[in-house]
Amino acid sequence: MIAASESWQAGASERKADAEKWARPLENELDRCGMLPDTRMGELFSMIKQLNESAVA
Repeated sequence: MIAASESWQAGASERKADAEKWARPLENELDRCGMLPDTRMGELFSMIKQLNESAVA
């Protein structure tokens, strides 16, 4: 049986890995161009997609 603290640590390390995976291309873009890409349109489309999926469910 996994102790509660071990379970929490496993979840935290997965979230950290996901965050690092998400940040890596942004950091590369920052290093390459000296500025971050504009992600507002992608965020808007993600929000619209989630709203549409929740309306169907």
